[in-house]
Order: sequence, then C-alpha cells, then structure tokens
Amino acid sequence: SCFTPICSPTVGIFQWSEPGRPRLAEEGIAVPAGQKLGIIETGKGKFIPVTAASPGRLARVMVDAGAAVEFGQPLFFLEAAN
Repeated sequence: SCFTPICSPTVGIFQWSEPGRPRLAEEGIAVPAGQKLGIIETGKGKFIPVTAASPGRLARVMVDAGAAVEFGQPLFFLEAAN
C-alpha cells in the first residue's frame, strides 16, 4: 500500500472542527478527495481547513485536538484507494 502524508497548511492549533461542530475524521474511515479532516486555528482567530488531496482510507491520525502544529507537519497518513 502507498501511504501519503496530509500535512499542516500553516502554523497554529489543531482542532477536529469549529467549536460546537462534530469531529470530522476518524482513523479507518474512507475519505473522498477534498474531504475536510480538521482545522488549524491561527492566532488571528481564523480557521484553515486540513483536507485530503486524494481519495483513500485514513490510515493514521498523528495529532490530537489542541496540539500546536508546525507548517508541513504530518497530521494524517492516507492509504491510497485501490
């Protein structure tokens, strides 16, 4: 299998979703390209989405809600759809 990292698009705090919204992603789920997996909260109160670039199965979650993340840090690993 081919595993592709899904990396943080910016520096900030990882959250599963906007406040009051359900969690967007769970390990093991199939996701289409463009699926929102979480968000990065920047210091300016903005929410930057973390999305799947291609379809596949969410093989590994590498981050927890509230974690500080760096630009380019792998947050998820996606197993390519067959």
